[in-house]
Amino acid sequence: QQQWKAIGVTPRNPDQKLWKQFRSHCDAVFARLDESKAERKAQLEQVISNAEVLVQQAAELLNGASEAQLPQLREALADIKQQFSALELPRSAHQRLSKQLQDHEQQLQDLRQQQQKQAEQARWAGLISRLQNLGADDAQWAEASSAALPQGYDEALFSQARENSSKADESAQDLCILMEILADSDSADADKARRMALQVQRLAEGLGKGLTPAQERQQLVERWLNASGNRDAALQQRFIQALQASL
Repeated sequence: QQQWKAIGVTPRNPDQKLWKQFRSHCDAVFARLDESKAERKAQLEQVISNAEVLVQQAAELLNGASEAQLPQLREALADIKQQFSALELPRSAHQRLSKQLQDHEQQLQDLRQQQQKQAEQARWAGLISRLQNLGADDAQWAEASSAALPQGYDEALFSQARENSSKADESAQDLCILMEILADSDSADADKARRMALQVQRLAEGLGKGLTPAQERQQLVERWLNASGNRDAALQQRFIQALQASL
């Protein structure tokens, strides 16, 4: 068209005849361009629709998901993400839908963390139930020890503590104070002097002998199982409260 204009003025009749022919060819090109654009638009709409289906599938993974299903759900989500990444989406659609997909992934991760937290809380509840029922009858002990223990805690130690009537000389009261120190919670006024002495001893030993708080907590629980006075109700409640505060 630019070259046509550059030709300049020509005789009117031939010019009109040739322009009509030329314009018909231009119209044919424009029609093909329009068809191509329409086809491309339809293709993009289909790709966007496919992406929206994948995002919806990710959302449906969360409906009624149980802890046992989480490994399969994570695999299914990984497959959905792989299919999504293979799609050639327009930028705006990609930003919108990828954000939704990330939100669903985060929800699944939050669900997993929530279920893990609940399972961990149940394990700690199982440990505390054992501590509370060391002197209970067999039926009550069986019920108290039905839940799993936190990682690292040995079931056999609780059974041995229940069956073994002879106890070490270590004071259950001292262990209550040590657990309160670990939890950074207050001790009874009557135990202030003893707490200070135990803190000095602990400091001299290197603040738990290089143990992490979790390791020191586990060590104190194991020492409690073998300490004299560990079935005294008041001391038992005090130790458990300090244990819970240390978590």
